[in-house]
Amino acid sequence: MDKAAAGRARAKKMVEKKERDEAAAAGGGGGRRSNARASDRGSSSSSSSSSSSSSSTVSGSGPGRAGCALQRCGQLQDLIDISLSSLQGLRTKCAASNDLTQHEIRTLEVKLVRYIGIQLQCKLSIPLNDRTVELNSYPRLSDWLYLVNVRKEVIQ
Repeated sequence: MDKAAAGRARAKKMVEKKERDEAAAAGGGGGRRSNARASDRGSSSSSSSSSSSSSSTVSGSGPGRAGCALQRCGQLQDLIDISLSSLQGLRTKCAASNDLTQHEIRTLEVKLVRYIGIQLQCKLSIPLNDRTVELNSYPRLSDWLYLVNVRKEVIQ
């Protein structure tokens, strides 16, 4: 269980760093102060920075817009993969009766729903005829089914 806790802590730090980096890249002129503010607010900032980042990343028109949406979906997929890995560890290796474990699971599920929703918004912001095959592959149905706790046998 100590290895699982260390893995979750490491994954959480990676997710937080990725969120801060994305917020800094999207904000541009915010500088040090906005990064410090984002880290002080913790996970509540991820929803505002993620949603504002997705809208500013895909604004404009033309073929570059689809590329930006694809890049954003790829970044979100990295966050989804890390969070799903943590969720899998919590669901399989930890006692589900523990209140703290249940709280961690719910927190991860909320984050994952948010990330998948942002991916869908990014994808839908691009007209159908401008979307690439790769962009159309987001969000992954298998990720959503795992999130809502559908058994692997059913998913396959």
